[in-house]
Amino acid sequence: MTGTSHQNMRLVSISKIVDAMRNGATIKSEIFQMTGLSWGACNTITNELNAAKIIKSVLSKDDTVRGRNKTKYSFNRKEFLIFGVEPRVDEVLCSITTLGNEEIFRKIYPQKNELNINTIQEAVISSYIDSLINAKIKSDSIIAICFALAGGVDSNNLKWLNSPRIDGIDNYDFKDILKMFSNIKYHFIEHDIHAKASSVVKFNNWDEDDYVFIDLGRGVASSIFTNGILHGSRGFAGEIGNIPYMAPVANSEIMHVEQAISLSGLTEFVNWKFNTKYKSFSEISLDIFQSEEYLNHVYRIIEYIVIVTTNILDPATIIIGGSSIEPIFDVITSRIEKNVRSKTWNNGPDKILWYHENEVYGAYGTIINNNEEVTNKIIADFLL
Repeated sequence: MTGTSHQNMRLVSISKIVDAMRNGATIKSEIFQMTGLSWGACNTITNELNAAKIIKSVLSKDDTVRGRNKTKYSFNRKEFLIFGVEPRVDEVLCSITTLGNEEIFRKIYPQKNELNINTIQEAVISSYIDSLINAKIKSDSIIAICFALAGGVDSNNLKWLNSPRIDGIDNYDFKDILKMFSNIKYHFIEHDIHAKASSVVKFNNWDEDDYVFIDLGRGVASSIFTNGILHGSRGFAGEIGNIPYMAPVANSEIMHVEQAISLSGLTEFVNWKFNTKYKSFSEISLDIFQSEEYLNHVYRIIEYIVIVTTNILDPATIIIGGSSIEPIFDVITSRIEKNVRSKTWNNGPDKILWYHENEVYGAYGTIINNNEEVTNKIIADFLL
């Protein structure tokens, strides 16, 4: 057996134990049952993880055997932590978790001015420093940092290609920001839609392994998950917002789905249809949201999105939500559930799940998405 083969086998074995602990195993008998490893391997690896301070052990009373204590294991809450960041136009979202995806800190930092290419670095760094102070965590406790970014992202080369809402982002080398985090060993960036999807699925404890997640808000985007995130050849899979759509506005012009059902697009529709002059979506009156003209407009677009997505990708589940439909959430969900399956091929998808905007937190979701790779790197660097 070669050294490389031995290392691969150890990596698999250690990963199994880490996964078992993420899934709730806290004592060796549970780890043994969940991993299928030998008792000796479980004992050796848990001792190694404990010695490396990746996990911690404590003695607790064993209620099944009188007078005996048992060792319980948990992920270290002081070391090997992961930091997640989601910079938005007017705020920066932060999260800190253990390797077990246990979130130990979360905070949103509002920004006085809209972020742009000149201010984003300072905003991110100040939010990071404030988070460490507020969470009472030392900087050397952070082993990895993950970013959820809106727009085009080249994850492999750590480049932010473009952003529809943050001015000046044009093939931006994210390593310029990461230089400020040189003490952190591992760095990751990804499209924020994948992070949002993971945060919602985790929040609701949904057990879905084949779904399309659709977010209707400032923009329109989707994340395709089929036993793993589908990124596409350039990382742009899921750009459903750019699908052409014939919208019932002035001159019935052809636009994109995003232009029709984003917050700005819906505001434009309302001003055209109801002869109003609203400057933002938040100003629109409840009466308009409840009108049949408005509800039919939104329903037709969502119906179109669901039909196209279902007929092309045939997912088991479609997950939909976002700030665009929050004011009419109950009404629109019942309409879709009732009618849309009859218009898709063979009445798909199996399930349509709905989420609220307050369930989305990309700073945490990006940690979930990258945690397995972080863990594998830690195992390779500290235990192999």
